[in-house]
Amino acid sequence: MQGSHRPPSSSILLGRSTLLGSLALVALTCATLEVTLADDPPPPEAGGLAIPVSGSNVYSIPEEHEVEIWTGHLGGDCRPKRLTTAQLFDPQRAIQTSDDGSTLAYLTSSGVSFERPDGFKMSRARLQGGFHPGVAAAAQLVLSRTGRRAAYVTHEGAAELLRTTLWTVDLGAGSAPGPLPAPTVKPRRVKRSAPGVHVLPVGWSPSGESLIYLEQTPVRGHFVSVLIVRDVRAQTEGEIDRCLGQIDFALPFQTGPSAGTYGVLVGRGAQVRWVYPNGAPDEVLRSPEGTPLIGQGIQEIAASPSQPLDLAIRMGWPSLQADGKVQSGVYRIRGDRAQQITTGRGYTSLSYGPQGTLSIMDTNSITLFAAKSETTLAFADRDEKTVAIRASDWHSSERMLAIALEDEVLVLDLNGNLPDDAQRRSGWSEFVGLRAPGSPKPTLHRAFRLAKGSQQRITSVLWHGGRLVWTLQKASQAGLTR
Repeated sequence: MQGSHRPPSSSILLGRSTLLGSLALVALTCATLEVTLADDPPPPEAGGLAIPVSGSNVYSIPEEHEVEIWTGHLGGDCRPKRLTTAQLFDPQRAIQTSDDGSTLAYLTSSGVSFERPDGFKMSRARLQGGFHPGVAAAAQLVLSRTGRRAAYVTHEGAAELLRTTLWTVDLGAGSAPGPLPAPTVKPRRVKRSAPGVHVLPVGWSPSGESLIYLEQTPVRGHFVSVLIVRDVRAQTEGEIDRCLGQIDFALPFQTGPSAGTYGVLVGRGAQVRWVYPNGAPDEVLRSPEGTPLIGQGIQEIAASPSQPLDLAIRMGWPSLQADGKVQSGVYRIRGDRAQQITTGRGYTSLSYGPQGTLSIMDTNSITLFAAKSETTLAFADRDEKTVAIRASDWHSSERMLAIALEDEVLVLDLNGNLPDDAQRRSGWSEFVGLRAPGSPKPTLHRAFRLAKGSQQRITSVLWHGGRLVWTLQKASQAGLTR
């Protein structure tokens, strides 16, 4: 995102909650894609390695991180299993799940693996590549809502000579019984850019029939940014937005009762707008006072799974609006109305659970916002020292929130069906006491814990159906210490 105080750029992460960064592409170089392609030959082998920093022309060599990806079930045989150990540039992007929870995608050192539940087993497919080093280009992997389709990019060359190639993969219906299409899936090449032109997938339409992607072309020291919608079946596409400069983010969301009704929320500079692929007029998103919301500074957007056009927007840092007021904290967008939930700072993530429960997380606590109540849960160790929260994720259909601490994964079960076997935490009594009258007593279940003295730390957690998937890193690489 643009601005004098913006943090280093990061790639987009799509899912039930969307983390945002500058759409300046991570110009990672990969070698030949070693897969059987549907229509096109793989790109030629490339050399060099470069990453743009904060959207500028300053480049640096990234550091690889060793990431272990683990999974475990809550019921039955719950013994944790390691899925892979990978060397990755972007460990925060190591695992993704589709919005409905049916499909898991995770990066390996040589490709991308996809998994879906098939009874008590897992169906798997693999996108195998001769990537070196790591699967740098697959960091822009984007799954459709049902997990049927995926899009990603590969890169050739470095800096001004960089070429970006956009690919799509059809994995078949997520609810279909039996294995995925093939052990090695077959991607289709959509577009190979000219030197210096960046192409980036930003999301799928709610129906999964259309891919929205961004094309940025350098022109005399600036970028011309174009948003394009592509019908993957008809293989036709059309331009829906164009500007001189960089687009901060572009995210598709369902805006009506059917999956075919959607808009793309576009942020650039001092304005956030709804852009509609069906040709309807653009709409400017405004604060409660009527001032346009500023795209600069928005760090995360989450969509409610139970209500169309119920969004929560988290500011990464305060921004000054046109009327002189400070835009900060968390906003909730319902239709064309914006409500500022909190002006606080320091929040690290937000997400929606079933029945519209919104959770806002900082490094030390989680606050839940239900229809007419607000409760906060903090975490402390035996010495009453604050325990940092690394990540959280709501189950797609159950009232269960997975919480990753540095050394354990906990599950907050609002229905109280899971064993209440985790260590009591600071604020637990108050949290339980504030539940709605007649509602079940929540439980806090320990799903996984690292062995005492482990040099690893838990860095992320996601639900995949009835199981949890989490990542481990060395404490030194994860920036974590006891």
